[in-house]
Amino acid sequence: MKSVRIGLVVLGGLWLVFAALLTDQFMQGVFDADWLRPFLMNLYLMNSVLFVLLGFLLVKVTFAKADGAAKLLHHLPITGKMRSATLLACEFTVVSICVFIGLLAFLFTMIRQGGIAAVSTAIAQIIIPSVVAYSLLYFVWNCIARIMALLRLSRYTGMVGTIVIAMMSFAFYSSTFAMTMQIQKHWTERSTTWSVLSLFSDLSLRFGNGVSVLAGAVCASTLLIISLVIAPKQFSAQSVYVACPIPWVSKSDLALFAAYIIRSKDMLMSVALCAVCVVGAVFTGHSEAALYATVLFSFAGLSQFANGICIPWQRHQSSCAYTYVCMIGSQIIVATLAWIAVTVVLLPWGGCSMMTYACSYGALLTAIMSCTMVGIIFPMARDNPANALLGLAAMLLVAIVAVSMVSLLQLPTWALIAAGAVMVSAIVVYSISGITTYRKGIRNA
Repeated sequence: MKSVRIGLVVLGGLWLVFAALLTDQFMQGVFDADWLRPFLMNLYLMNSVLFVLLGFLLVKVTFAKADGAAKLLHHLPITGKMRSATLLACEFTVVSICVFIGLLAFLFTMIRQGGIAAVSTAIAQIIIPSVVAYSLLYFVWNCIARIMALLRLSRYTGMVGTIVIAMMSFAFYSSTFAMTMQIQKHWTERSTTWSVLSLFSDLSLRFGNGVSVLAGAVCASTLLIISLVIAPKQFSAQSVYVACPIPWVSKSDLALFAAYIIRSKDMLMSVALCAVCVVGAVFTGHSEAALYATVLFSFAGLSQFANGICIPWQRHQSSCAYTYVCMIGSQIIVATLAWIAVTVVLLPWGGCSMMTYACSYGALLTAIMSCTMVGIIFPMARDNPANALLGLAAMLLVAIVAVSMVSLLQLPTWALIAAGAVMVSAIVVYSISGITTYRKGIRNA
């Protein structure tokens, strides 16, 4: 609906304005100190790199099954390298939007307090290093792809690459505090030694913003050119389903829907990412946070409606509400079994508190319902990743605004419970309505 699209755009714009004004008010006068300015630049550069890591990971997960959409380009008179460059441009655009939105409030504060001259500083000390970070990740990904091609395992490139990037992201996040202390020491003591964490800031302060931008551009260009040269054939068929025999698949409708969840590549990817998060959380002493990694099992809900339900079922089988119950029920059963498995794995490390168990399972159920709704409203036809990204962006926007409003209003417990019940009801109603609308479109096509 056009009104919904306009509403989402207006809501996003209002949120960005609110976040920018709040950040500007909070950071009033902090740019006056000579050592504090580059220190803040480095801190926000770390945030930017983290956004790049998470954005890159999100893009690779959603683009992992882009073969169906990419086959539409095979008839065009372009080379494989041109397809690689086109895919790179699409992925880079998505990651750039994620980073820009994450840093918009800080950039607004910089420009308002530092004038238009702050733009060149932001480009030299935040934007260009972020581009270098993305280029490095892209280089790592293509190295993995080349190795997998040499091993004749190209069908599993997406899975192996995603796991490696997830491990890099977790390692970077877990070392954030140590890096912050190192950056603070570097600037408070006005150290003259070079540091990797403050390399571009040091270049900018000693030789000017132009030298920093030039060095970053040369580094990023070199990495991207090498990556495109070593990149194997793009759009090679990726494994979409796992060869997993399920003897009870014909026993009931619920089993039929659960079979798609178990056999889909999305579930296998979720298991791998969850395993990385659980192992990392346990070995860093955050075992209670490991249970929240089970939220990743909701990712299969993004594609179940578009790819896990056959056309005859959509045309003739039962009611829309029954279809929705089968979708949600199958996901809950499979995800609950995975949640129990993670719980058992954590028992040797002392387990978790009852509140953690309840909150993590509640987060898992909420994520399943939300991702299923996104998959219905933005169906991933031909595994088109753009639909999933748009749907996730819309859901994340609404969630951020809702959480911010709840935090500002300081609602009592009973009001929070009531608000949660209303939210769940709205998700269910909107999802069933989406299935109804989709079926009408099929019948009238």
